Amino acid sequence: MPRTVWPAEVIDAILKGVAWEALEYVLAQTPGAMSKPTFYKLLTNDPMLQQRYRDAVREKVMRRVYHTR
Repeated sequence: MPRTVWPAEVIDAILKGVAWEALEYVLAQTPGAMSKPTFYKLLTNDPMLQQRYRDAVREKVMRRVYHTR
């Protein structure tokens, strides 16, 4: 049976990593992480996770924008 609940520590580690690296890399490097399709399915069903993911991606983008100037 597919897993439907993920430990908060795993989700937190993924979101922290996404602020620095690509999602694929973070998922591959995070112990206990889910597949990319599973992560996107979680995003689809969880508005709070969607916001946290957007914030992490925004942080990465802003870091790159300010770093390149």
